[in-house]
Amino acid sequence: MSMTVTTKRWPRGTGQWSRTRILIVATNPGVRDQLVAAWSADHDVVVAQSPLEVIRRVESDGPMISTVVIADCVGSVARKELAEFITTSYPFVRVIMHDAEPAARADYATATL
Repeated sequence: MSMTVTTKRWPRGTGQWSRTRILIVATNPGVRDQLVAAWSADHDVVVAQSPLEVIRRVESDGPMISTVVIADCVGSVARKELAEFITTSYPFVRVIMHDAEPAARADYATATL
């Protein structure tokens, strides 16, 4: 299964409109599909599951990637650690933490206070 999502492309040539590339980090297929659908109308979207895939993609695409949206990832790295690494190592990339279940997290936070 290819982890690159092909979205509609603008024609190459003089006067083309440059679309920003969004890298979505998600292992859950439902969340991944939801994020791809939400971002692909206005951006070129690519997908990764692991921190190594994220690093490979950012290194190969460079400043073409404007934003990394982190929902979840495989491996031993937590979302927050991955976000901190990207922010520190690639200052030209904006990082967005996507919370798939905000209500559940809010209930947990309230219960632990």
